[in-house]
Amino acid sequence: MTKENITVEMLDELFAKLQEQLENGATAEDVRSFVESHPDHRKQLLGYAAQWLASDGSDLSDDSQDVSQTVAAHSELLEAFWDRFSVPDADPFGGLDSVALTNIANRCRIDTTILRKLHHRLIDETTVPARLVLWIGDATDTAPGSIWSYLTREPLAMHADFFAPDGRRIGGKMSFPAAVAESRLSDADKQFWLVSSDS
Repeated sequence: MTKENITVEMLDELFAKLQEQLENGATAEDVRSFVESHPDHRKQLLGYAAQWLASDGSDLSDDSQDVSQTVAAHSELLEAFWDRFSVPDADPFGGLDSVALTNIANRCRIDTTILRKLHHRLIDETTVPARLVLWIGDATDTAPGSIWSYLTREPLAMHADFFAPDGRRIGGKMSFPAAVAESRLSDADKQFWLVSSDS
């Protein structure tokens, strides 16, 4: 058996143990302790935990999302994992042309207007679904922590007024649900991101 095969098998075993801990309600400290006991696989384990919490571990399904929460009760734990991957100066959208931005928006099931608002940090990051952060990371080949870190920074002042729907916007960022509601997304895509008022 090659060294690579041994590593893959070991990672699979570690992922299974970590998932069991997460399913049993592990705290951030529990997971941190587990990860630090396996320093050679730290990045993979933290990435696995963040992915699990943003999808399987979240109580927000594709069909029914509570837009007042990002990843329900797991938000603090997920943020702790993202913080460990933070690269404060990273711009995941830097140097991308309009065609590339359109392709990313399509892959992430949003429109380019929403993506540009995210790029210019005009959307309150606490309202952005973790699923979207992961998808943008995948589409831009950027770690989710870097995306999260980028979104938490101050809006790009030179673009702040251009995207404000009611003219000059002073202070604060708009919520993701508001951005979706005023977007040109299809009804199906809006429903994907928002809970309809009659459900």
